[in-house]
Amino acid sequence: MLALGTLGVAGLLLSLPVAAGAIKWVGIGYLLYLGWLLTRPAHGGGRAAPGARPFTFLQSALFQFANPKAWMLTVATAGTYMSGSGVAARAALICAIFAATCMISLVAWAWAGAALREWLRAGRRLRWFNAAMGLSLAATALWMAVTT
Repeated sequence: MLALGTLGVAGLLLSLPVAAGAIKWVGIGYLLYLGWLLTRPAHGGGRAAPGARPFTFLQSALFQFANPKAWMLTVATAGTYMSGSGVAARAALICAIFAATCMISLVAWAWAGAALREWLRAGRRLRWFNAAMGLSLAATALWMAVTT
């Protein structure tokens, strides 16, 4: 998605102010919705519905194309770093940097989740943690709304 965005898709979106604005506000709304979901008490003890299966790798990859947060990132990155010459080289560098930093971030989040798993099971810790994360997400969305 980032490669497509840096090689022209984001340019198309940036050239249509209505599309760029729609992506921004849909993304902000989605972030607020996710923040609200996190602050609600977990139903069913936070367990998945009976018979629910996680996405496959391919489903997860394809789902990103429906993710307004990912489109916001793509448009912002392309709009900021893709002007001038050497577009293909710059696109490759951006994709490599994002891949490396995303891998580090995902490993860190997985490690933190595994380390906190048992601790969060005691009492209301998970509820407080989710509320803090939801409020942080909502604050980020509101910051995006007023600064862009």
